[in-house]
This record gives sequence, structure tokens and C-alpha cells, in this order.
Amino acid sequence: MRKQKANRSMPFTSNSPAAGNRNQLQLFSLRQHLAEALVGKTVDLLNGRGVAHGIVSGVMLLAGNPKLLVNGRPYDLNQVLTAAPH
Repeated sequence: MRKQKANRSMPFTSNSPAAGNRNQLQLFSLRQHLAEALVGKTVDLLNGRGVAHGIVSGVMLLAGNPKLLVNGRPYDLNQVLTAAPH
């Protein structure tokens, strides 16, 4: 009786450097679009001391990552708790 080898390849990933760069570029683009879509929205943001509340006045890039400007301070997208129309 012959045993079949299990196919351990992952169909949606690649080990090639070009695929990694492409994935990083797509992730950056997605984060940038999401940040831009929040401009003008009222947000609640988790900060070190509690929850900040304000309107997203703009987006800036800081070390290649989009940051939301709320009340004159930059916040990362992962700090957003809620977002609502203004």
C-alpha cells in the first residue's frame, strides 16, 4: 500500500520577495484609503489615558504609516474605537 504525500503548499501565499513587496504595497494602500475615508468623521480613539473624542481633520504619513489627525494630534488607525458621520 502506497502512502500519498500531503500537499502542504499554501495556495494564497508566496515566498518570493516580489510577492512580499506587492502584499506590503497593497496593505499600505488599503490603510491609506481607510485613513482618508475617515477625514471629516467623528471618532472615539483609545489613547494611553482613556478615550479621546474628535473629528478627523486630516491624514499624515509618519514613518510610512498613515496617522489620523484629531484635535491636532496624530493617532494610528488601530486606536479607532468608533467612527460616525459628522
